[in-house]
Amino acid sequence: MEDQPHSQPDGVEQIALRLATAFNARDPVALAALYTDSAVLMPPGEPSVHGNRPIRAWFEQALPRLGAIHLIPRETRIESSLAVQIGTFQFQPSADQSGLGASAASSEWAGKYVLVLTPDGEAWKICWDLWNLDQPAG
Repeated sequence: MEDQPHSQPDGVEQIALRLATAFNARDPVALAALYTDSAVLMPPGEPSVHGNRPIRAWFEQALPRLGAIHLIPRETRIESSLAVQIGTFQFQPSADQSGLGASAASSEWAGKYVLVLTPDGEAWKICWDLWNLDQPAG
């Protein structure tokens, strides 16, 4: 498949920054706005979350227990009506680290992510979001 002209590259290239900014601002409305109506969120150690409204509800519940995140995009590809970004992240857990699967002694966690985006109106939005931690569970 041939790469399409990057008619909206900023929306794809800037998605990690926009995602981290909304996450670190603890803003579930801004986070949900980055996802399509039928998006699927696949958090580590939890069932998949299907749909924009359930994703917003997931963030509303999760943000109070989560700390700050820094996303580092490693590669982005845009082909036809899909864009894929892979990267790594560093995560500083909040004081309440329950349910995240890493040792309480960990001061910072690392992981990797895959975002798949599709054009949605005037913007690229996330349709699939998958991430996991580099540290073993337990």
